[in-house]
Amino acid sequence: MRTSLALVLVLGVLAAGLWLWARPRQDVAPPGPDATPIQVVATYLQAINARDFKTSNQIPLPEDHNRLWSRPGTWGDVHELSLGEPDRHDAHVLFTFTPNGIGGFPSGEQTSFGFYLDRIDGQWRITGYGVA
Repeated sequence: MRTSLALVLVLGVLAAGLWLWARPRQDVAPPGPDATPIQVVATYLQAINARDFKTSNQIPLPEDHNRLWSRPGTWGDVHELSLGEPDRHDAHVLFTFTPNGIGGFPSGEQTSFGFYLDRIDGQWRITGYGVA
């Protein structure tokens, strides 16, 4: 009986820890229909850092969705967001950040990066990335 109770207690603690690790850290409001490309990218980065996948998954195309149990790195210390020459249908938002666990980037080193956006159904959506 004691062994069963101890096992249930340990499993309960593990389940609670997993839930605390996976849950969103804060709710981030999705960008509105009139949001600029810079606002869309800033919201996306904030949502990823907060693990608010409900919001972050509304911004890029579906193949780039984050999953509840995924563990994406964080886009720490994002600043200097700037808009490369946009037109009515596409834009390129550049920024610098300090990555933490994002594949392909050295953690802790300030890095330049950017997202490409297209206007789809009247809203800006992230469709690609890079600094070209």
